[in-house]
Amino acid sequence: MEKKAKELMKKLSVKEVYSNSKKEFFTSFNLAVNSEGGDASKIKTYK
Repeated sequence: MEKKAKELMKKLSVKEVYSNSKKEFFTSFNLAVNSEGGDASKIKTYK
């Protein structure tokens, strides 16, 4: 997951990406949390 996150950050020119338990990536923390029904503990941040 971390390798994929690094590639995505480079491609999108962003400093952070977030993933949920379904292995989906987001550039917005709020969208990632919403994808988990509001449970921020399920979100992983990659820098």
